[in-house]
Amino acid sequence: MNLQEQHWDKLFGNLTTEGSNSFPDTPEEPRVTQLLGSWQGTQQSMTADLNQSDPKPINELVLDPTQGKNQTFCLPDGVVVNSPPQLKLGEEFEIVAGKLVTANQYKRLTAKYDSSGAFVQLVLEVFHRQFETA
Repeated sequence: MNLQEQHWDKLFGNLTTEGSNSFPDTPEEPRVTQLLGSWQGTQQSMTADLNQSDPKPINELVLDPTQGKNQTFCLPDGVVVNSPPQLKLGEEFEIVAGKLVTANQYKRLTAKYDSSGAFVQLVLEVFHRQFETA
């Protein structure tokens, strides 16, 4: 393993287990297919010219914020990705990636692009599971 690979492993962990005749040190976390309970959060966005919006509250967490326009992929370790099944010339699109950071926190980034393929907006959403107080 060269120095670059060692640095990569420190940052992201060993991602090259396939074909290395070894298994990961820890088993993969379960895939997120639904998030039970009540989730609330905040949303903040940044446009292509780096203008940032003020945070605003969100009262509901939906795993596919594109309302069925994108395909949803539930990956290991609590990662959920929504991407278009196919891109058509002249059509705007968005790509969404989220992660269940802890059992009670979910973070999501949405990158939006216009019909020419130019970056338009990046949206950060941070959700927290709400618990009823007695």
